[in-house]
Amino acid sequence: MLEEKIKNFIVDFFLKHGKFQEMNVAEVVGINFIDSNTLDSIEFITLISEVEENFNMLFTEVDLQSKGFSSIAGMVAITALRIKS
Repeated sequence: MLEEKIKNFIVDFFLKHGKFQEMNVAEVVGINFIDSNTLDSIEFITLISEVEENFNMLFTEVDLQSKGFSSIAGMVAITALRIKS
């Protein structure tokens, strides 16, 4: 439940910013959006800020440097872990 809510929020962020318009959610969640240059630096910072604000949590420096943080699936997992801890 929580993971689905986080995933929907992050996917909506990408769609709102004109990303992944032609793809379904199953295709999108595993894409490395850092390596593919899907987001510019301002969009990436905005995503982090909006996730933290919406879910009332903060990412750690380790989270931000984690390899998993570069995909929606990884970001969902890390966000859920922070919320639960």
